[in-house]
Amino acid sequence: MEKEKAKLTTFCINKSLQLLEQRILEKTELSRVAFHRKAIEYLYECDDRQVHPRLLINKRSDPEYVVRDAKEQVYMTDTMRAQLEEVRKLPYNQCNLSTVFFHALMTYCSIQYPLIMEKES
Repeated sequence: MEKEKAKLTTFCINKSLQLLEQRILEKTELSRVAFHRKAIEYLYECDDRQVHPRLLINKRSDPEYVVRDAKEQVYMTDTMRAQLEEVRKLPYNQCNLSTVFFHALMTYCSIQYPLIMEKES
């Protein structure tokens, strides 16, 4: 079975999420590629695939808008892209791929961080 090729793409997230991801990667010694894959798979297989409502806000003047001030490079396979596309097209999401990726990474980090901190205690 041939390994699926991944293409490099860039998504917008925010600096605080990027810092949290980096801390998790340092503690788990996972590669960034593996972490991204797991985040996307987790969201795709999750029962609740609704993107956080604040991430769906596009108007930057809205006080609830989440600033995306960092770029995240992601090696994405066609399968990963298809999974994000499926979540993106859900009637209650209707957003771009970058927003779905942001949500997937945010969700996965929020689950992994407490587990890592628990192991340190």
